[in-house]
Amino acid sequence: QFEMTYQPVFGVRSGAPLAFEALVGWRHPTRGLVPAAVFMPLCERSGLIEKLGRWVLHTACTEAATWATPGRLQATSRTRRPRSAASECPAT
Repeated sequence: QFEMTYQPVFGVRSGAPLAFEALVGWRHPTRGLVPAAVFMPLCERSGLIEKLGRWVLHTACTEAATWATPGRLQATSRTRRPRSAASECPAT
């Protein structure tokens, strides 16, 4: 039920894409798309946040490696109390 989307990060001066930010969403079967502001605190309280973080990083790197145009992938924690460091992986 978790799904990944990728948001381009553009250079201010050049306007060229510099990287892609990996974002995770939760598509609930009956409630539809649940905002991260709702499900991330639930993951933190239940102790699933680290497992989710590993899944996000693995999935984002695996998907980015298949892109026709390699680019830099940025995976960033946006929780209030991050439990693990932000990570980057090459898209090669």
